[in-house]
Amino acid sequence: MWRISGLLRISGLLCLVAASEAPRADRRRLEGYNVQEVAKLTAADASSPDSFGWSVAIDGDTVVVGTSGGSAAYVLRTTDGWATHTEIKLTATDAAADDWFGGEVAIDGDTVVIGAPWDDDGGSSSGSAYVFRTSDGGQVAKLTASDAAAGDQFGRSVAINGNTIVIGAHEWATGRAGKAYVFRTSDGGATYDQVAKLTASDAAANDRFGESVAMDGNTIVIGAYWDDNSSGSAYVFRWSDDSATYVEVAKLTASDAAADDRFGEFMAIEGDTIVIGAHHDDDAGSSSGSVYVFRASNGGATYGQVAKLTASDAAAGDWFGYSVAVAGDTIVIGAQYDDADGSNSGSAYAFLTTDDGATYGQVAKLTASDAAAGDRFGCSVAIDGNTVVVGSPNDDGGSANIFSLPAAPTPQPTVTPTSSPGSGGDGGDNGGDKGAVAVIAGAVAAVTLLLLLVGASCFFYGRSKEKNSPSPPPTTADPAKLREVHGRMVGWYEGQAALRQRWGPFPTPELLETWPGFVRVTNAFMDAREAECETPVAVQVARPEVARPVAGTSTAPFATVVNVQRVVRGWSARGLQRLASWRATPEEEV
Repeated sequence: MWRISGLLRISGLLCLVAASEAPRADRRRLEGYNVQEVAKLTAADASSPDSFGWSVAIDGDTVVVGTSGGSAAYVLRTTDGWATHTEIKLTATDAAADDWFGGEVAIDGDTVVIGAPWDDDGGSSSGSAYVFRTSDGGQVAKLTASDAAAGDQFGRSVAINGNTIVIGAHEWATGRAGKAYVFRTSDGGATYDQVAKLTASDAAANDRFGESVAMDGNTIVIGAYWDDNSSGSAYVFRWSDDSATYVEVAKLTASDAAADDRFGEFMAIEGDTIVIGAHHDDDAGSSSGSVYVFRASNGGATYGQVAKLTASDAAAGDWFGYSVAVAGDTIVIGAQYDDADGSNSGSAYAFLTTDDGATYGQVAKLTASDAAAGDRFGCSVAIDGNTVVVGSPNDDGGSANIFSLPAAPTPQPTVTPTSSPGSGGDGGDNGGDKGAVAVIAGAVAAVTLLLLLVGASCFFYGRSKEKNSPSPPPTTADPAKLREVHGRMVGWYEGQAALRQRWGPFPTPELLETWPGFVRVTNAFMDAREAECETPVAVQVARPEVARPVAGTSTAPFATVVNVQRVVRGWSARGLQRLASWRATPEEEV
């Protein structure tokens, strides 16, 4: 069937809502993004001082959750999509009070790294880090700096990729310039050797270089969030010749850097994309927060800022960007002091790019189904594939919530524009014209959306009536009309040489959802027809209720609003702001 982000499965009439007067680039985002909360994880021996969820990491079906007060970390693993899971509790073999073991965690494959920055082996709070196996929870190594000194807080940040581990030490008591250490194993993890000590090329006291570290492949990113009057910075290092040489290749700063933004306190990297939080940025009020996205070019020789992300409902004191994670086209950002479900209940946001990182749009706001004031949901976030983990350290003894995101669209075979819907390829539930028609007959919402895209007549169903008057009953889809709409879009697309060169042939209806060019091409089509339907029209909307995860939550991307009227002012690119199964917000109601 024709679906938009997997959510156009409702009956009734859909319309496109007039967007706010935000810049057009900000309006172009799909809101029909089906996020499912699948599990809530807690420690079997949870207690209120533990702050389980202070840090989180994920690799496949294994999640590691750290604590800030429990001197432990937990490995939780599932084999059935988090319907059930096993738990292993990790503690240091030489554990001591106030080591802050578990404050930072990282995982790659079957290896877990845990920081203990207040360990005293090399002097008070010199710090250490521990390496464990996920298979049995066995400790395989304890790492310390070759030049350990009191107050270094080695283990303040940790990262692992393959055979390499990076540990940050921000030198809290010795000038706070900061440093980071690289360790490597050559015997399958039996032992680790320090192979490098990294410092900033322009190191200065109080920069706190090493407060955060991130790594992917042969690239290491190290944050210095107190650099330049706490505006913050991050440094990119690359290694070659089997990790023997490490070279600083870039220093990253925000394009609109300001004092006390704290850019670089939390970071993430995947491939050529680096994500850096600045949770004290003040765009929407004091410490509302923001996140910056950088991408490498010239084989990693240069990095450029491609986006600045802020929450759609940003507010002072949210600390958006206190935690960040990236996987593929998706970025997840925590805002632990957001007040979505009470003061400091917290939230997290998902952003998605559909144009190879040129732009990012917010597609979801995540909150816990049992959210409560003070939980600090979003204190930590992690993502792997389509699975997101969000920590809530103040939820009683702490918790970590697991969310499942929609699968990312993948290119599929398309047919020539002259083919009828359902022909060619293997898309659709039944395949062929017969299967496509059968599915189309049940896709009332999708058909209505396409009717809106025609333009000249707009194909609006239902004129405005008195508010609260009954909505018309669901209509029956017309396969012939669907083909007509599809044909008009194809006809327009054939005249767009630049779009065809980038995105290839226009797909059949059943393949549209997974077509990489869907958002960009649909926006362009709507822009081209914007002037053809300018008269405001009130449209009655009917749809089934969508249950809220928490009753009374107005700022979450869920709503239960049935049979309301909406004003439609044409169907330009602004229409894409509220495609969907209509998860409406109160301000959209007429």
